[in-house]
Amino acid sequence: MPGMYPVRLVLVVAWFFGFSLIFLPIVFLRPFNANNSYLYCRCLGTVGLWLMGVKYEIRNSDKLDSSRPCVFVINHQSLTDVFFVGRLLPQNTVTVGKSSLRWIPLFGWIFWLGGNLFIDRRNRARSMATMKKAEDLVKEKGLSVMIAPEGTRSLKQGLLPFKRGAFYLAANTGLKLQPIAITSFHKGVNYWRWNAGKVIAEALEPIPVQGKTVDELSEISHAAISRALERLDKEV
Repeated sequence: MPGMYPVRLVLVVAWFFGFSLIFLPIVFLRPFNANNSYLYCRCLGTVGLWLMGVKYEIRNSDKLDSSRPCVFVINHQSLTDVFFVGRLLPQNTVTVGKSSLRWIPLFGWIFWLGGNLFIDRRNRARSMATMKKAEDLVKEKGLSVMIAPEGTRSLKQGLLPFKRGAFYLAANTGLKLQPIAITSFHKGVNYWRWNAGKVIAEALEPIPVQGKTVDELSEISHAAISRALERLDKEV
């Protein structure tokens, strides 16, 4: 269907803002509850992916057990990550997102009132303060944290170098790192088609932090996700 992409775009955007408006009272009734994000993302992602026409497979979902706090590290590709990453977000997990997210209508409030954290990567002092707050949440509330350590979208560029904040967080809290790889959208998805394609998310083997430096943790995580993407992209 040659006109599928613009129709699909309108439907997805309408769903995104329409559901966000409906959900907004919930986050005001229980502000800064981490499970606001879980509920919002599961509903948003389930319908959103159906509208996008994408078949989504999540592998090794047992490694996303919310009862075992950890630091999730995941590759970041495009604005549609809110559907793909959100769909696998475990309970009792907060995310760290760039500060510009606060200006997205409705979504910015939901993100903030879900207990998630904004990070300004252009300001080192503010970035460090955000990561310190994440560390406090881990220690005081037993929450997990999900971070995209590339720091910016990598669509069609391949996996970018990792920034070190996530790995300082893991080292300072002693939580294991749980890498997650999501296949490259530009290889497996074509929104002009009725059946737009397939995306695979795979939770990889967890990485213990004991006895490793921050740089080693970053290198191990990057290598693990890079290898997984090379393997999984061949399937889509």
